[in-house]
Amino acid sequence: MRTATGFTLIEILMALVVMAVLMSLAAPSLTKMVLDNRLRSQSADLMTNLAIARSEAAKRGVRVTVCASTTYASATPSCTGGGQTAWNQGYIVFADQNGDGAFTAGSDTVIKVSDPLAGGNTLATSGFNAPASADKLQYRPSGNTNLPAAGGFFRLCDNRAGATTGRQIQIGISGRPVSVTPTTACPFP
Repeated sequence: MRTATGFTLIEILMALVVMAVLMSLAAPSLTKMVLDNRLRSQSADLMTNLAIARSEAAKRGVRVTVCASTTYASATPSCTGGGQTAWNQGYIVFADQNGDGAFTAGSDTVIKVSDPLAGGNTLATSGFNAPASADKLQYRPSGNTNLPAAGGFFRLCDNRAGATTGRQIQIGISGRPVSVTPTTACPFP
């Protein structure tokens, strides 16, 4: 006589219940991990693009401008303005031959472009020479910036509230970007 092997319906249902309980406990941690990784990735991308802008200014011997742009993907992108909160819609890095902070087709060269931020995250500035240049940052061939002596910073936030959920990229007059945990709560004040 053969013995039956396999699982009964009750055993399968119990295994599914245990798995559902474990998944419900793990889901919040997984969501937090995804959001944290997205912030770290976007912060690293911005830091890399700022470092590229600084090094390209020194290499080319001209000002390099980083500016908010909603036309970043077009053949002739422009600094579209919008002030300190326009950055999450995309930005461009370009060699600014005449140093005016505006992309001039024919003479200026696009170095890097950045797409809009994923996940509904926001990127804003503070300490830039507002309002005229709250949406642009310029690196001189020396590596210094157009920021005031106190410097400025970018603030990257997601839809969670609280100081530890965002990233702050501080930039001094020397032009070197440094990523730190913000001291004030997200979203950007």
